[in-house]
Amino acid sequence: MVKRIRLPKCCDQQMSAHVDLLCIYGTRCHCQSRVLNAATTASYFLPDVTNARGSSILSVIGLVPSTGEYKVLRIHSQLMADLYTLEQSCEVITLGIDGQERWRTKQGPLICVDLDDKSMASVDGVMYFLFSPYGIDRANIEPDGIASFDLRTEEWRAVTLQGPLSTHIARAANKKLSYRKCREGLQLAKLDGRLVTIHTSQDCCSMNLWFLEDAGKGLWIKKYFLDYEPNWTCAVLGLALPYPLMLLDDGRIVVWVPLKHALTAYDPVTRTWAILATMSGYYTIRMHEGSFLSSRLRS
Repeated sequence: MVKRIRLPKCCDQQMSAHVDLLCIYGTRCHCQSRVLNAATTASYFLPDVTNARGSSILSVIGLVPSTGEYKVLRIHSQLMADLYTLEQSCEVITLGIDGQERWRTKQGPLICVDLDDKSMASVDGVMYFLFSPYGIDRANIEPDGIASFDLRTEEWRAVTLQGPLSTHIARAANKKLSYRKCREGLQLAKLDGRLVTIHTSQDCCSMNLWFLEDAGKGLWIKKYFLDYEPNWTCAVLGLALPYPLMLLDDGRIVVWVPLKHALTAYDPVTRTWAILATMSGYYTIRMHEGSFLSSRLRS
C-alpha cells in the first residue's frame, strides 16, 4: 500500500518516526516543525522556537512506554567563532496536551552529539546518539561512544554506552583505532526493537550489524554481515552509506541505498541483493511502525 501526503517545501527537510507519528523538520532553515499522523494525515505545527542563524537542528519523536506519552526532543548545534567548538542546547515537548504544548529547556549533552539522523535511534523510551566527530577531545573518547537521553526523566544519562568496535576490536588488538577513520563508517538504527550499531568497512565492501544485548554490561552481538554489491565502491557511496530499515519475516534485511535511490533487500543465506523499489527524488526514508489504515491514537 502506498499513501502519498504532500508537504510544504522546506530546505534540508528531514523526519523521524515512531509508531503512528512522524516529526518533520528543517535541519538548517527556519521551518517550523510539524507532527503528522500517517494514518489520518492530520498534522499540526509544534510551537516555534527561534533558530539562531547558522545553527543545525535535529528533532526526534519518541514514546515513553510507562506513560504512553509522545515526546519530541529538539537539539540545536551552533558552531562557535573558532570554527572548531560546538555548543549544543536542547528542549523537550510533550504532545497531546490540548494545544498547551510548551518547549521545556533541558541541559545539553555533556559531549556534543552528531545531529545526522542516521547517527541516532529511539528504543524503549531512550534516545541514543553517536558522539560528533568534530569539535571534541578525541583522546579520551572511544570512536563509537554513544550518549543517551531518557525521555521519561528528560535527562542525559551520565554513563556513556561503549560501542562494539571499542569493546571487541580496539581492546582485543590492544590499541585504539583512529577516531576519524573508525567514526566515518558508523551509524545507529533500531532493528527488531533493539539498538543496532552499523559499521561499514573502510574499503566500503561490507556492513556489520551489532545488536545490543546488555546495556549495563556493554554487551554487543554481531548478528549480520552484509557483502555490498561489487560496484558499490567508496566513490559511489560517498558519505551516503546504505542504511538498514527492518528485518523481514523471511530473514531478509531491507536496506535503503541513498545514492542508488533504491530500496533493496539483502538475503543473508544467498548473500544476494534484490531491488524492491526505485525511488528517485526521495532522500529521507524512515520506518512507519503503525498502520496506514487506522491509528492507535485517539487524536
